[in-house]
Order: sequence, then C-alpha cells, then structure tokens
Amino acid sequence: MSKYNEIADDIRSKITNQIYKVNEMLPDEFSLAEQYECSKMTVKKAMDLLVNEGLIVKRRGHGTIVKEAPLFNVHQLKRNDKNHFGLTQKVGEKRVKTKVLAFHVIPASQQLASLLNCELNSFIYEIKRLRVVDNKPFALEETYMPISVIPGLSEKHVNKSIYHYIQEELKLKIKSAQKILRAVKGNANDIQLLNIHKHDPVMEVEQIVFLDNGKVFEYSITHHSYQSYEFQTVIINE
Repeated sequence: MSKYNEIADDIRSKITNQIYKVNEMLPDEFSLAEQYECSKMTVKKAMDLLVNEGLIVKRRGHGTIVKEAPLFNVHQLKRNDKNHFGLTQKVGEKRVKTKVLAFHVIPASQQLASLLNCELNSFIYEIKRLRVVDNKPFALEETYMPISVIPGLSEKHVNKSIYHYIQEELKLKIKSAQKILRAVKGNANDIQLLNIHKHDPVMEVEQIVFLDNGKVFEYSITHHSYQSYEFQTVIINE
C-alpha cells in the first residue's frame, strides 16, 4: 500500500473513532508531514483522497475541517475497508436474507468474455439472487464471475456473502468498480419479486468490479425498486 493511502486510512480511522471530531480542524500539512515522516506532497495526496470522499473540507484561510455530515457512512467510504463493497457487509448480516434463484457454471459467451476479460467459452459462474433487507425486497442481482479468478465458490457462499468469501477466505482485495446507473421499466421478475406495480420504474445498476491486481472478477446487473434505492455522491470543484 502506498504511503499516502496509509496516511488517509489512519486519518479516516481517527475521524470514524471521533479522535478528530465533527467541525474540528485537522493539523496542518506541515505538522502531518512531520508526524508521518513523509513529504508535504504525500500528505496532500492523502488529504485530497479524504476531500473526494466527503469526509473533510479545505477552507481557504481556515485550514482543513472534518465535515459535519458526510454523505455516506464513513465505513462505506473507506478505500481499504471490507465494508466498502457488498450488501451484507454494508448493512449487517442479520438484516439481510438471500434467496438464490440460480447458481450455475456456464461457458462465457462472447459478450461476457469481453466484459470479464476472460477467454471465450471459459467457465464462469452465473448467479441470480433476490436480496431482502429488513424483510422487504431490496434487489434482484444477476452476477457473472470467472472461475479462474474466484475459484471454489459454492452455494453456501452464495446464500450468504460472496464478497466475504472473496476477501476473508480467498484473501483477495477488492479495489474498484465501474458503475452505470439508469432508470428502466420493471420487467415481470421485478414486478413479482420486488413487489412493485406494473408501471413502476426500477433503478438498474450495471457494474464491473476489479481486484487490486487489476483483474475483473465481477460483471453484474442489479435491479432495485425505486422506493429502496438512493444514490449519493460528492462533487468537488477544485
């Protein structure tokens, strides 16, 4: 892990644990550079990460301050926190129930091979699940993963948390995701399983997810009812 990521993780942890409290001014970059035994540029890169995450704000003439109301829970924003990815890890295992609709091994089609960056006809998992949160339908997931990248996945893992298996048992690190969000008309499965009306829209989230070694390990399309999905982001004007 790079030095600036280590610094960002440490400051993020201190914000989470309220060592640095809301509206409190952080030490200046020179002091932090001395504390972490690094250059001011390294500290600046770490601080820029936290600004982009919405955890701190730089105010000209006033220094850097912990934001009063981050748009996301801090744990969901940690770049190296296992809670960053995966529904079960985000909301808690006790709140989530999973109904496995399909779990198969199939040969990769040309389209899926291209999306997963794997060989045509190589074996991939096809996973379809209904996720229920607090006893209410939350999401319909259709997921594809290359067996060569995620070996040993079983129905036991699919019934609980796939990401927990990836991170805790395979010891792989999830790095990033490319997402496309769009509103679409609900299909027959959405109407039946998400408990929506015929003309209700759903939010479709299409994503490709990467490990820290750059390998694609997931392509998925997830449908959320419009009542259960909210997207928030942070926009920084430099």
